[in-house]
Amino acid sequence: MAKQPDCKNFVCFDLLSYNLYDLLRNTNFRRVIEFNEKICATIMQRFGVPIIHSDLKPENILLVNPKRSAIRIIDFGSSCHVNSRIYQYIQSRFYRSPEVLVGMQYGLPIDMWSLGCILVELHTGEPLFAGHHEADQLMRLVEVL
Repeated sequence: MAKQPDCKNFVCFDLLSYNLYDLLRNTNFRRVIEFNEKICATIMQRFGVPIIHSDLKPENILLVNPKRSAIRIIDFGSSCHVNSRIYQYIQSRFYRSPEVLVGMQYGLPIDMWSLGCILVELHTGEPLFAGHHEADQLMRLVEVL
């Protein structure tokens, strides 16, 4: 009987540049419209696939090259299928949608909420809803909405 070779799995990734969080904090970033278009196009490509990312935030959007606006969305560790069981704790607080904050059922629109928060942050340089805890986050949402 032939001996089976040891199997090892490898995952290869592109070597990417800065994430949007680092770019916002360490530069005088003003290419907002260009990045808005790239992020929206990347998100829209995904709409044919019923997967909720569940953790869109500037740290999870990486530049392919620091001199260009091509991006990659990373960290699908919290992602789930649209019809799968709902997780209790998802989304980073500053980008957490109202339905997640109040424990309602959620779907693909939570990623759109996060995207809206990211786009405002790209424009202003500060998170739109920078709550210190969930109750504070909800209060900040209520004040604005």
